[in-house]
Amino acid sequence: MKNFEKVMISLSIVLFVGCGKFDDKIDCDKDAKRTIQEINISSLSSTTNIPPSTTIPSSISISSVFISDVNGWTIEGDAQGVEGVIPNFSQTNGVENSGYIYAKDDASGGTWYFIAPDKYSGDLSKFIDGKLEFYLKQESNIKKQFEDNDIIIEGLLGEKIVYNYELYPTKEWTKYEIDFNVDSLWIDENNDTASNEKIESILSNITKIMIRGEFEDGPDIGGLDEFRLFKN
Repeated sequence: MKNFEKVMISLSIVLFVGCGKFDDKIDCDKDAKRTIQEINISSLSSTTNIPPSTTIPSSISISSVFISDVNGWTIEGDAQGVEGVIPNFSQTNGVENSGYIYAKDDASGGTWYFIAPDKYSGDLSKFIDGKLEFYLKQESNIKKQFEDNDIIIEGLLGEKIVYNYELYPTKEWTKYEIDFNVDSLWIDENNDTASNEKIESILSNITKIMIRGEFEDGPDIGGLDEFRLFKN
């Protein structure tokens, strides 16, 4: 990069507003307002190198917003959708009054989960120190809530990380936002706090992401909307 002792920039801009017609000369109506703005810019630089341009990295994300269908999501466990493992889809009453997916609990024992589609599998290690964000709601009596693993991310050879909420979803859309790092207190398959290395290892080889859909011991309906992984 060359040194420049002095850089002088001079710029003049003339703006004509409200003029009628441009021929060999400018004809403006008597009543038309004409604004002429002249800008002169002069700049002196120091006798230092001009630094190279810096590229600002853009954010990355993968998302499911359920505008017109279930986006490839399925359900697993004692719940029924429109076609067995396919969840129901509603065109309205989502987070932004758009679509969302839901399933009805069979109340036959066990816990059912929303299962993310294939685009959330494989190597997603680029999201380490990023976030997982989504909305849940439940339609139930909310009188017999029970504990279970809330988010399960499985890797190869039975490895997994699990996250459990402090508060369960209500009858209104409840937002969850979890960081992909040790500070969020993910636990591993041995119920130990997952290290950053463990989290990154799982994100490098994801085979399944499971989002818990039921929280009531008894009949209930669970809804999911605006699911995404992102990193700024």
